[in-house]
Amino acid sequence: MSTKQLLINDVQNWDKPKKHICCVVDTECTFKSEQSRLVYEIAWCISDLNDPENKDYFYKHFYVLETVSNPEAFLWHTKKYTDNGIDLLHYGVDTRYGKVIKDCFTDFSRVRSWKDIIREFNQDCRNLGVDSITAYNFMYDFGINGKAGVIRKTHSQYTDKTFYFPNKVKHFCLMEWVCRTLINRNFFLWIDNLPES
Repeated sequence: MSTKQLLINDVQNWDKPKKHICCVVDTECTFKSEQSRLVYEIAWCISDLNDPENKDYFYKHFYVLETVSNPEAFLWHTKKYTDNGIDLLHYGVDTRYGKVIKDCFTDFSRVRSWKDIIREFNQDCRNLGVDSITAYNFMYDFGINGKAGVIRKTHSQYTDKTFYFPNKVKHFCLMEWVCRTLINRNFFLWIDNLPES
């Protein structure tokens, strides 16, 4: 049984899939301090995943006022060993802090309170019709199934409310999707086609 050869005209006549608006979130956090895993910088980009040639995207980037205005959140320290009486020792300042402060002074309009940032994030997701939310490491940034990611931790630290995703918005881990979808599908074909040298 012969198969029909696929032509460009055939592909152009196919029904195009509907839009799938996705929001990709990225965070930067404090670490090695008594106030570790607090978000100090957050950004999101919203675009249509079903249009690979789409050059229209929506991007926002903010610094979290409560975190960047607290230098102690950027002080690195040793672990506190209460059982042997060794005191907590601060041994340095997070090397990123200088650039963060400079950026904040350069463009103060990007410095907002956490409540304002989350309100704007939710409004953008609702108003732009976001279908799904993702992050490069979803478990770290958001956390699910009872695990508190850095966004949930920061939200509980700076508000008296629980962080929830916008209504009817799905979520997935971008790193896991790439591994399961792209690498599993193409990686071994690529390996098999490599020259022996």
